[in-house]
Amino acid sequence: MGRATSFSLTVIQLLSVCIIQGVLAQGPFLDCSGNEQWWNFFRRCCTSPALPNGCECFDVTPGSDFTNTAFFLPECPAEVGVEFHLFTRANLNTSFVIKSHGGSIGLSPFMANKPVKLLTHGFMDRGLNAYTTKMKDVLLDYGDMNVIIVNWEEGAGGFNYYQASANVRTVGAMIAQLIYVFTEQHGVKLKDIHLIGHSLGAHVGGTAAKEIRRLKNELVGRVTGLDPAGVGFERYSENVRLDKGDASFVDVIHTDAEMGDLISFGSGIRISIGDVDFWPNGGHHQPSCPPFDGVILSMFDFESADTGVSICSHTRCMDYFTSSIRQCEFLSPDAKADCTMGYHTSSKCSGDYYPTTTEESSFC
Repeated sequence: MGRATSFSLTVIQLLSVCIIQGVLAQGPFLDCSGNEQWWNFFRRCCTSPALPNGCECFDVTPGSDFTNTAFFLPECPAEVGVEFHLFTRANLNTSFVIKSHGGSIGLSPFMANKPVKLLTHGFMDRGLNAYTTKMKDVLLDYGDMNVIIVNWEEGAGGFNYYQASANVRTVGAMIAQLIYVFTEQHGVKLKDIHLIGHSLGAHVGGTAAKEIRRLKNELVGRVTGLDPAGVGFERYSENVRLDKGDASFVDVIHTDAEMGDLISFGSGIRISIGDVDFWPNGGHHQPSCPPFDGVILSMFDFESADTGVSICSHTRCMDYFTSSIRQCEFLSPDAKADCTMGYHTSSKCSGDYYPTTTEESSFC
């Protein structure tokens, strides 16, 4: 047997070992002990105090649930660059940046006896954008609470959607670590935790909630998905995406659920994934948004009103949710009062509803 043939067989055997090891890995969350094989091309282990138990391995082995990222592996916390911006009524306009591993929380205005809302953005967006800032302001005007805006623009940026989709797992794990510290060190009740995520941020919320269930065998109170991203999630397992089993209550608003392919598509998921799913104006195109322009790049500028239906319809869900806090009641013709779309949706509500809105802000 020649050297070239022998080398080829060695490489094949090595790859086979890597694949088998990944397939045998238990569950979507792997702590590091015994799993840090440097030769496994389908696994990345990250060591950081920002992660649960200080270390986590992420697996994208063929045959696993997590092939939705085209085999891009999640980046580690230092690369993703997550920031947690805490706002309360005591610091309405200037955030206090806290760390997911604890330390700074005790020095912050954080109130352990008040509800906690975590707002998370999506692809090619940033934490302190116009939508999350307005939502934060309205929430704090409505009630005395902790509002945390999660900024992961480094992990969500660039033009590689699949890398950003992979980073959903890292960001979700870091949020879970923060929630774990809240509950274990500060006495926060999980029922008072409400994760609110837009686009990829909706799946970040689902991932964080799954991690908490793993760590504490309990559920967070609520996850709200605002037009959860569809590409790379719609046809995959609930282990990959937001799902109704992730929290005590999961509500979803779909506003851009019209998809074709990566060149021409709406941005949102087209299937029901919550305890209750709202499809305002049919869920795929929103009033006053421009006609569909068929270009994926139209979803990139999240601050512009002139970039086409993908951005306009995809972000309109955030307008609806913010308006629902104090101003609007969005009811379907056949819905009871506790099934109003948005902030005041009751956990008693279930199924699919189709409210209509007006064309102009505040849309009711």
